[in-house]
Amino acid sequence: MTGWREVAQQWGRAPAVLPDPAPVDLAAGYRAMVAASAPFRAGTRYQALPDVRFRADDGVIRAPGGLLPGEHDRTLDGYFDRLETDLGQGCLLTVEQPLMTDFALWSVVRDWLARLWREVGWPSLPVVSELAVGDRITDRGGLAGEPTHDVLTWVLHGTLRVALQDGTAGPQPTLTVPAGQLAYWPGTHSYADTYADRCMLLRLRVPTDPRLAFGAVKDLLAETMQAQRDGDEVPYLPISAGTVAEPIAAIAQQLGEQVQAPELTRALRVQLGKRRSAAGLEPVPAPRWPVELTASDWIRRTAEVLPVPDPPDRTVWAVNGYGVLAAGRRGH
Repeated sequence: MTGWREVAQQWGRAPAVLPDPAPVDLAAGYRAMVAASAPFRAGTRYQALPDVRFRADDGVIRAPGGLLPGEHDRTLDGYFDRLETDLGQGCLLTVEQPLMTDFALWSVVRDWLARLWREVGWPSLPVVSELAVGDRITDRGGLAGEPTHDVLTWVLHGTLRVALQDGTAGPQPTLTVPAGQLAYWPGTHSYADTYADRCMLLRLRVPTDPRLAFGAVKDLLAETMQAQRDGDEVPYLPISAGTVAEPIAAIAQQLGEQVQAPELTRALRVQLGKRRSAAGLEPVPAPRWPVELTASDWIRRTAEVLPVPDPPDRTVWAVNGYGVLAAGRRGH
């Protein structure tokens, strides 16, 4: 796989279709979709990751149930054969953040991205992953709102046509992406996807809009303050008019203190170190159960370990999206 070199040359410049097989093969990607769909077959789940959504020609199906792939749908073609009988129309199944449940898939995609980031720079915000399968349907969700992400899309099966819009009055490009090809377009373009020939794809969306950084810092501040105020009552406002809202004012004062506190800088530094070790792919897979080692065991490092200084005398070892604290000379 050498497509990352060509992507690096195009990065931030212009859309392109490049010959690059996906780091995830068709069978492994489809198994990941089946696994992610399993809990959704029993009903809709809200605010859950991975997130599974199903739509047909006549709109979104909120509780698709048996229309989602199951263990009995052993191949992608077998699944589409069943949908032809059960549904009989164009459809699209998307799974957001499917890599977080499978370390092997997450790892190979992370390694591909790491090569690219060494050429163009490391992302400071999380990269969103998505697997999708669709046929005879157009998804215009990428046209909603302003574009905020650079997009990498590998087609694992079938054909994808991407109609791009850059907000200008000039001719707008359309990319035709067959299986085995990688499409890239910068964050200046909105897009609409047309799925054909039982298309399956892997998509990564890389944040490029600087306004997104504000939201990330805001969320970190909110988490820190919430942890410190755990157990406080809800700050109801006084009934009498003209009375100062002391609870709200207290939160505002605490927010100002948190912004100035060195702990925020430390938390951001550690967060970025862990994100760097994950090549931006968050959420990361859950760690496996610990293994007890003996003095005779050999250890082989399979991932980069990034030391993040944590003054005055500690270091955080960032690896696979996690941080391990080491104090004293052991951390260096």
